[in-house]
Amino acid sequence: DPAGRSAPQPAEPEDVDVEGIIRGIHKLDDAPEGAGPQVQLLASGVGVPWAREARRILAEEWGVRAGVWSVTSWGELRREALEAERHNFLNPSAAPRTPYVTAALAGAEGPFVATSDYDHAVPDLIRPWVPGSYHVLGADGFGFSDTRAAARREVHIDAVSMVVATLQTLARRGEVPAEWAAQAAERYGLLDVSSIYKLQSYGRLSKAGRLYGKPVIVQNIDEWAVYGSDGTPFGHDLIGRSEHERTLP
Repeated sequence: DPAGRSAPQPAEPEDVDVEGIIRGIHKLDDAPEGAGPQVQLLASGVGVPWAREARRILAEEWGVRAGVWSVTSWGELRREALEAERHNFLNPSAAPRTPYVTAALAGAEGPFVATSDYDHAVPDLIRPWVPGSYHVLGADGFGFSDTRAAARREVHIDAVSMVVATLQTLARRGEVPAEWAAQAAERYGLLDVSSIYKLQSYGRLSKAGRLYGKPVIVQNIDEWAVYGSDGTPFGHDLIGRSEHERTLP
């Protein structure tokens, strides 16, 4: 991280998709088992934890099952897809090549929702080869002076934004009630940047030796500290640190 903030580094899975990492996209999480509509969440870099948090919220609060994909290079996926199209154009009698991103996502159920901290144009690079409806979130704008979490809410690329975008997309397909997206936007404060200062369920707070297991609104963050599940303090940077992991049951 350019600002020197710590970030969780999970262990490498035994069945990690090395080819996918190198070529631009690999699957991190399958959709939870059970009934309910499905969606595929795509994210890159710092956006991956947002997609995973969106997956949790969608499953626990809306009955929507989401798979999560890590995009290691939007640009590489586009370059490879263009090469495949050029090959098919110049070799009309040969067996057509399928772009890697199309093959990777083939068979994945539901629409696709993508986020990143780039502007919309970057994740939109692969739109022609995504095998289904594709909704893109991006950080277009001229900057926003606040915490990272507030900026991500302002440009609508965070977990909450992915949840609302997912519900809107599914509603257009007739798979969830049309009013769910508006209800989610209101519940999570989609249009209220200050709502990110409500801890919700991101971490565990301690003040004067007391632990608070419920959401709280912090008026003076200098009096508080945020702790990880192992008891390690993250310090007083409430929003930036508390995004790292969900430690409440």
